[in-house]
Amino acid sequence: MRQVKSRRAKSGGTARTAKKPAARTSRGKTAASQRRRHAVWLPRLKLAFSIVLFSAVVITGYWMVQTNFPIKLIDGAVKYTDDLLRKSGLAVQEVDVEGAVKTKTAAIMSALAIKKNYSILGQSLDKARRQVEQLDWVRSAAVMRQLPSRLKLFVQEREPVAIWQYQQKHYLIDADGEVITDEGIEEYVHLPVVVGKGAAQKAPVILHLLSIYPNIQDHMRAIVYVNEHRWDIWTESEVVIKLPEQGLEDSLKQLDKILESGKYLSDDVQEIDLRISNKVIVRAENAMQWLSKRKIKKH
Repeated sequence: MRQVKSRRAKSGGTARTAKKPAARTSRGKTAASQRRRHAVWLPRLKLAFSIVLFSAVVITGYWMVQTNFPIKLIDGAVKYTDDLLRKSGLAVQEVDVEGAVKTKTAAIMSALAIKKNYSILGQSLDKARRQVEQLDWVRSAAVMRQLPSRLKLFVQEREPVAIWQYQQKHYLIDADGEVITDEGIEEYVHLPVVVGKGAAQKAPVILHLLSIYPNIQDHMRAIVYVNEHRWDIWTESEVVIKLPEQGLEDSLKQLDKILESGKYLSDDVQEIDLRISNKVIVRAENAMQWLSKRKIKKH
């Protein structure tokens, strides 16, 4: 049988070995050199750029401050907008005021600082309200727009409840003890008079209590705040009624009964002291004569 012999490559029985690549090409050397140069110069360039940028900001800021450029720019934009609104019909033509009785219209308009024919949308209503509330008689105010050309102002005025006398001057005060004005006092001589340092701030409490006792109010000429801690009532007949610091309501009840009875009211009586609870101490010009007239035994 025929045998087939396998061929062998004529390679001499040995395999070729691959050549090793070069350790570093010329292109690699160039890239490494560039990276080194970048590492050196890049931080320097960043620093230089930062210095230039900072200097530019400082110089620009200085120039803007010296020339008022931002203010001029804003003013110009506001004026341009205001002109556009006025030309479109949104300009103040009328200002209506409601609720002002004692406050003069001229004073209100001056406080409002609203300019006619100026843009109605360019007016600061909050600023106008705060300025009106600074006026003597004004307790609160509200301002609103009625487009296209009208502003409405609503005013709530203070109501005087007493006259405060201090250091030979007179002031009208409201129910909160706040001073209204020192003018036009002669129109309010029918109001009770409170006298002394701190009397205005403390007056609302005693005035509220006295409102329950019209009989006391009929006899009352003034209320004096003594040493900033208690009250004396001066009557029309110049009797001084000393009230306690504590228990004011009870002492007023007691005083109301005394005045109703008329027991201690005469030309001789100078002082009624109610500062001691459940006791009435009377001081008269002629105590013995006063006691004998009323057949009151001296203790």
